[in-house]
Amino acid sequence: MYKSIPLDQVSTCALGTRTYPVLLVMAALAVPVVFAAPELVQRVGAGLLVIGLVAAYVLTRSGQIEIFASSGESIAVPTKGLQHDQIKSFLEAVEMQRLQKR
Repeated sequence: MYKSIPLDQVSTCALGTRTYPVLLVMAALAVPVVFAAPELVQRVGAGLLVIGLVAAYVLTRSGQIEIFASSGESIAVPTKGLQHDQIKSFLEAVEMQRLQKR
């Protein structure tokens, strides 16, 4: 799917992070099982589950540039593989073009 927003309709750009906090909530709910489980195998299993959920949270975090139009539409661009300076340059270029079009 191809989506575009004309520069004269860009209202704002933002640098954000997409996360899944439900994974941390699930990990927090599993922590008591680590200490309360009656058998060692159950405690080890719960501990591995907690570690797995926290690892999944960290590994699924992703940065994105969000471009919003005055009409309410938005485009999210993943920033994976981009350096901070490249992202900043992109946002500044969009802002400069937006100001020149007005």
